[in-house]
Amino acid sequence: MKFRHFDSALNSYKDLTNNPTLSNPMVEEINNTLLESLLLSNEKLRHYADPNNIAQSLTVTNIYDWQTPEMLHRHPNDNIPGAEKQVMLFSSGSRAFYGPVSVKEFLDSFMPDPKDRGAYGSLFVGSCTGSKNYDQLTNDKASIPNSRKARILIVEDDQSNPQNAGENGGYLPNDVAIRLVGDSHGKMTPEFAQMRFQELDEKLQKTILSDGQKDEIIRHVVQHRMALIDS
Repeated sequence: MKFRHFDSALNSYKDLTNNPTLSNPMVEEINNTLLESLLLSNEKLRHYADPNNIAQSLTVTNIYDWQTPEMLHRHPNDNIPGAEKQVMLFSSGSRAFYGPVSVKEFLDSFMPDPKDRGAYGSLFVGSCTGSKNYDQLTNDKASIPNSRKARILIVEDDQSNPQNAGENGGYLPNDVAIRLVGDSHGKMTPEFAQMRFQELDEKLQKTILSDGQKDEIIRHVVQHRMALIDS
């Protein structure tokens, strides 16, 4: 996909020739993303993922600490007659991505909570290197260091509907499965954590934090999403 760049402070598109007609717009290409895959799956929205359709491409801007909310609510298309209105879709790091309301409504069906689109917006535009060659990679074990098989249990975690909460396909009783899900409540064995993260952990052990303690990825990072079962 290609994204046009604009300056949210000046509320104008960035053009490599400073030409207001956008004869040479600043464009960024990001390939193999979840956003691209989702748009291509929707017949009415797939043209926004067409790299040759710059005129209707989604847009991106940098976010600065000194900017006001009002600056981020506006968009250059507001000042271009006949241009399609664009709104903020999500943010990723210090950047915000914009697109038509129809795209926002589509993405809302996957991530309806606005704060999640701020915290996890990078999921949409993180480039999945090699994703198109997944079958080739999985057949060539030598190309995947320390690879091993893993089983994933999918659990319905909507506790507003007690009848379905914990549904997991019959692998576990629902009341047991529902207790295994939630933020910072994934599970992995200490042995698996050591195998996957020991090398990086040893490097971080050499880093002293501001509180005088050593950093430790297995507790400090991994546990945030995948709590160790012995803790």
